[in-house]
Amino acid sequence: GQTAFKVDGLTTNVSITNNNINVAGTLLAADGGNGNITLTRGNLPNSGPAGTLTGGGVTISNRTGGLVDFTDKATIGGNGVSLTNNTGAGITFADVDITTNGSTAFTASGGGTVNVTTGAINATGAQAAALDGITAGINFASTNATFGSGNGIDLRNLSGTAAFGTGTLTNTGAGTSFNVGSATDQSGGNAVISYGGTIASNGTGAAVSIQELTGGSVTLSGNLADGLTGAGGNIVVAGIDNGTAATVTFSGTTKQIDSGATDGVSLTGNPNGTVDFSNGGLAIKTTTATGFHVASAGTVSVSDTGNTITTATGTALNLDGATIGAGGVTFDSITVAGAATGIALNNVSGGAVSLGAVDLEGITSRGVDISGTIGSTLDFTSLNIGLGATNAIGLDLSGAALGASNITAGDLDVDGGSFAGTIGIDMAGTTGTGTIQLGDLVNNNPGPSGQTSTIANVGYGVQFSSTTNAKLAFRDGQGPAESSIATTGGQVIH
Repeated sequence: GQTAFKVDGLTTNVSITNNNINVAGTLLAADGGNGNITLTRGNLPNSGPAGTLTGGGVTISNRTGGLVDFTDKATIGGNGVSLTNNTGAGITFADVDITTNGSTAFTASGGGTVNVTTGAINATGAQAAALDGITAGINFASTNATFGSGNGIDLRNLSGTAAFGTGTLTNTGAGTSFNVGSATDQSGGNAVISYGGTIASNGTGAAVSIQELTGGSVTLSGNLADGLTGAGGNIVVAGIDNGTAATVTFSGTTKQIDSGATDGVSLTGNPNGTVDFSNGGLAIKTTTATGFHVASAGTVSVSDTGNTITTATGTALNLDGATIGAGGVTFDSITVAGAATGIALNNVSGGAVSLGAVDLEGITSRGVDISGTIGSTLDFTSLNIGLGATNAIGLDLSGAALGASNITAGDLDVDGGSFAGTIGIDMAGTTGTGTIQLGDLVNNNPGPSGQTSTIANVGYGVQFSSTTNAKLAFRDGQGPAESSIATTGGQVIH
């Protein structure tokens, strides 16, 4: 179709008013210049109804100044809105609805200030928005996209505010549904970013990737749905290490991840970051990968109910160099079948870590591995560990500096599977003034099934060393003994 308005190299001001335009081609093509361009649909003559600004695209490029101002509602189809290389210029949409099929709906890159007061994006077979290197004042009421390639919403090097309302991003490909930044240093920008829609992962790509923020925040308040078993749907937050605090919040009530051989949640290299999973419903499944992985990750919280991790041979929870936020890290249950290490905590401080009912089977190295300096309390509703290899250890606290932190388990059961060299609890070199309480304090002997703490079929029961300086209470109940240790020939206390 034809272009309705073509404006090149404008150095004066032009107003295009009182229009009734509906073209299949481009509504406005502006290239270069620094004069102001104002478009309004206005009112038709002779007391007619309001006109329209409807077209098959808007392209604005290479402007060095001035303002392009759509003062009334614009309805854009075809190739969507494309804004490129407009450093020093401003572009404003009072209300814009964009609908595309096969073309990115809203693109803005290469500088300039872009404002959207309200509007909607609907993209089929393409990205919803791709923004790079602009100052944003964007507030879409809704954003929807179905796509099989690229990223659904792709934001890089932004400042300002970018809000995308509600809606659904449905990813059937290998791209990322909601992407901020990249591995390139400081590419995440410092904008205040939000999206309240559902992120539906039906392909192999990540649900969310947020990297290299230099400040600002990202808030995703919608649900995460993973419709492809064993691949994709994962979350990555990395590289918040640029000296300025930044926050990332996942607050939907359902956060489903089934990522197979990819870590379900990976939070790495974020010393300046605060990452919060609130309102519960974080359900992670992997096969060979780690379920929830934190390394040098600043402050992390997982709160409320319905949080679970299920893995096969992957470590379920790995907290390394993390500060636990005030909301704590809380899971209702953790299940592992065949991992080398089920749960690992190293140099963890801050709020409480509460892991619910934990069942770790077929462990070939460490069921629960606690090392370094621990400044957080750790609690298990129940802890059941089945060892599956020689020299494996159920609960390994060797060398850990617990400080005043307490470790509690309402019920502890370790079965060594009669493998040689196995140890139920290793406390060689463990130090701390807190209490390690394994087994509850309630008399319920004979009690319900599974409420008697046991260490059985291990080479050695509990191991200490000359440098151990910590308090261990392995018992159930306050009266009759409801705990036991049985070895295959080695010492009960070693």
